[in-house]
Amino acid sequence: MCEDRAGPELKLTREFLSIMLGVRRPGVTVAIEVLEGNGLIRATRGKIVIRDWEGLIQTGRWQLWPTGSRVRKAYR
Repeated sequence: MCEDRAGPELKLTREFLSIMLGVRRPGVTVAIEVLEGNGLIRATRGKIVIRDWEGLIQTGRWQLWPTGSRVRKAYR
């Protein structure tokens, strides 16, 4: 989606991400560690490199946009 414009490297700090998302910075750190552990990104100071765009998109779909039976189970 934004890979064609930004490339795989995003110059973002965890503090800036927390402000953009409206969450506390430790939560961003935990999320980054999970994504790094799954091999989807690599984060260094002030920089995030996307290593697996497709995997990141699929993770986002699963985590953020529940569909089908997951929605039905969640709202029972």
